[in-house]
Amino acid sequence: MRNFRRILLSALVIVVFLTAFEAGTRFVYQDPGNLIIYTKNDLKEHKGEIDTLMLGTSLVHWGINGQMLGDALESTTFNLATAAQPLSGSYYLLKDQNKYNDLKKVFLGVHVSSLTRDYSEGIKIREGIFDRLLSPMGKLEYLYKTADCSEYPQYLFFLARQDNLFEFEKVEKYVTYKLTDNFKSNISPSKKKYVYQTMGNDNTRAVYKGNYAEKSLPRKSVWNRSNIMEGNEEYLQMIADLCRDNGIELNLVIMPMVPEITKLMGDFDDMHQYYQDFCDRNNAKLFDFNQYENIYGILPNKYFQDPKHLNASGATILTGLLTDWYLNGI
Repeated sequence: MRNFRRILLSALVIVVFLTAFEAGTRFVYQDPGNLIIYTKNDLKEHKGEIDTLMLGTSLVHWGINGQMLGDALESTTFNLATAAQPLSGSYYLLKDQNKYNDLKKVFLGVHVSSLTRDYSEGIKIREGIFDRLLSPMGKLEYLYKTADCSEYPQYLFFLARQDNLFEFEKVEKYVTYKLTDNFKSNISPSKKKYVYQTMGNDNTRAVYKGNYAEKSLPRKSVWNRSNIMEGNEEYLQMIADLCRDNGIELNLVIMPMVPEITKLMGDFDDMHQYYQDFCDRNNAKLFDFNQYENIYGILPNKYFQDPKHLNASGATILTGLLTDWYLNGI
C-alpha cells in the first residue's frame, strides 16, 4: 500500500511538472498571431454558457458571422469551425462541448471534401482539433481513434512541434506581445490579416480579384458518390446520432463558392440530394446555398477573399440570408 502511494505521488508530480512545462513552452513559442490561443481562452471562459455550436471547415469559419447568428437566434453561439476540419474532428469537438454545455443547436458545414477527402495525413489539421478539446478524456479518445502512436508526442507536447527552437528574435516578439494588456484581454495583434473578434470568430477584409484559372481539380475535390469514403459517412452519422440522443437540433449548411470553381466540382444537384436524404433520415435541416436563388448575384466576387472563402462583408450578408432562411424559410 505504501509503495502504491509513492508511485501515485510520483505520477502526480510528473503530471504537474509536464502540465507546467507545456504551458511554459506554449507561452514562449506559440505565435500570438495564431488565433487558436484566443479561441481556447474564450472556450474556457464561456464554459457552461454555449447553446449553439458552429462546426465544419474554413468555409463556415469565415463564411458565417457567429456573433451575428447568435444575436439573431438569441443564443450564445461559438464558432468551432476550423481549416479543413474533417467530420471526425467535428464529431469529437461536438462530443467534447456537449460535456460542458447544454447545447440546443449545431450548424455543421458540409461540402464535397467533407465526404471525399482522406484527412489521415493532415497532422496539422488534427492538431488544431486536439488543441480545442477541453476534456482530458476527450483528448485521449481523439488520440486513440485518429492518431498513430508515433504522433502522440507531437500532439501532447508543443515543443515537439517546433522546427527551430533557436529563433530568438521571434520568441522575443511573441513574449513581448504576450506581456501586453491587449493579450491579457484576449485581443490578437491588429496587424495580422485575420483579426480575432470573439467566441471563435475572426475574418478579413481581403477581396478576391477573380483570377482563378485552374482547369481541373483533384479527385477528392469533385463530387461523385464513388469518391465518398466510408469512414466519413460513419462520422457524419455519428454526429447525427449524438445530436438525436442529446436533444440537439442539427442543421447542415453547404456554403457557396465563386462560379469559376463551383463549375469544376461535379454534380452539385446530386450532392444536394445526398445531403437532403441524410437530413430526411435524421430529422435534420439542410441549408444549401448552391440552391439559393441568385446567390452569385447576391454574393459577387467582391464578397470573397479567395475562390472558396467569403470575406468579412460576405459573411455578414450570408449570415443574414441564413438567419432569415432558418427563421422564416426562403
